[in-house]
Amino acid sequence: MRKLILFFLIISIFNFPGSVHAQNEQPAGPIYIVQNGDNLTSIAAQFGITTDELIAVNGIIDPNLLAVGDELIIPGLEGITGYLITRNVAFGSTLTSLAVQNLVDQDLLVKLNHITSPTELYTGISLIIPEDDQKQPLQQKYLLGEGQSLLEFSILSGQNPWQVSSLNQLGSPTRAPAGTIVYLNTDSDLSGRRLQVLPLGDITISPLPMVQGKTIIFKITAAAEVQLGGNLTGHPLHFFPDGNGNFISLQGIHAMQEPGIYPLQISMTMPNGTVYTQEQMVVIESGNYGQDPVLLVKDEFIDPATTQKENDWLTSMTAPATSEKYWDGLWSSPAYYTDCFTSRYGNRRSYNGGPFDFFHTGVDICGGDGTKIYAPAGGKVAFSGPLTVRGNATIIDHGWGVYTGYWHQSASLVNAGDTVVGGQVIGLVGGTGRVTGAHLHWEVWAGGVQVSPLDWLEKTYP
Repeated sequence: MRKLILFFLIISIFNFPGSVHAQNEQPAGPIYIVQNGDNLTSIAAQFGITTDELIAVNGIIDPNLLAVGDELIIPGLEGITGYLITRNVAFGSTLTSLAVQNLVDQDLLVKLNHITSPTELYTGISLIIPEDDQKQPLQQKYLLGEGQSLLEFSILSGQNPWQVSSLNQLGSPTRAPAGTIVYLNTDSDLSGRRLQVLPLGDITISPLPMVQGKTIIFKITAAAEVQLGGNLTGHPLHFFPDGNGNFISLQGIHAMQEPGIYPLQISMTMPNGTVYTQEQMVVIESGNYGQDPVLLVKDEFIDPATTQKENDWLTSMTAPATSEKYWDGLWSSPAYYTDCFTSRYGNRRSYNGGPFDFFHTGVDICGGDGTKIYAPAGGKVAFSGPLTVRGNATIIDHGWGVYTGYWHQSASLVNAGDTVVGGQVIGLVGGTGRVTGAHLHWEVWAGGVQVSPLDWLEKTYP
């Protein structure tokens, strides 16, 4: 008998819900599904209610038992039913397009997300959106062409112009200028009706939010005959086809880029010369880099007359974006000692007691004179020779605007123009140039910006 009682006690403990509401009762509001990182305080703040209100309406006994996936009724949102989901704002989305696509009112989105200005819709931020099982998000979207009215578009698509206008929250069929994105709620096949599809297909950006020192991956689905371009923090975006119907651009965020909000612009040039451009703000966050100890070097190695000339030369060397991609898959470490580092990428630096207004452009890896250096991936040698600050140096072009640099070598074993493969010995560790001892300084450039090299050893870039 005691064993039976103990069994039911254990069952009741492990099945005790974090939040409850009677199964036979109609929920007094929409339901929010608890996400990773949520707690009652953050959820209550998100919806402008108190934790006590949240606890009361859900019959929560122990707030500490809140778990990912729990369903919470959100009070105070009269007229809203169904589930409240979290969705990231895709590049190019507007308050209107999000409302239309998800079949909700703009004012409701504003209320749920405490939006005070449409300019707050930065790419990648999370929005709470009502989801109704009876309403599926609209998938068919088109573009009003130059000189095309909504009335003409409706006739071509076989739709009622007033219904199309209402669905797209335009107010009137006459309030749709050229370039307006129009959603349709139909399962009909509209191919062959001279409707203009959006020139920019699916756009994915990773990671979001953007972070100092990271390599950002832009992936766009588009027709092979179009030309894509763009700009971020003053750097042009170079797009290349991946062979699967997508265009890829890899762009670095400078380690000392001031955290904040920046415009991202993506453009598409059609075969007829028509250019479509979309622009939206993105968030760049701090990489939270530390500081290296103050470094003592000869004055000639920090003289701007010397350093600036070499920096400008290196910038010009790593600016071209070769259309051929030489690597495939995950990169390997260029060093013999793969887990021994004397300085990390992004650390702020001071030379000879000056201010910490420099940063470490790569990663310093342990190794004595003569230790072998390996190519981390396939590429073509763009430069091999002596430099003042960087000593004996090798630069490899991996294609698509990605370069790697190897400084302070005792010897380089490759020449400019050589093709290398991953794992090939390309040089020997040394202590030439501006150093305090023998080591391998390895750096990676993406889109003309030095980025964290170790990311390329942990993640496969397309």
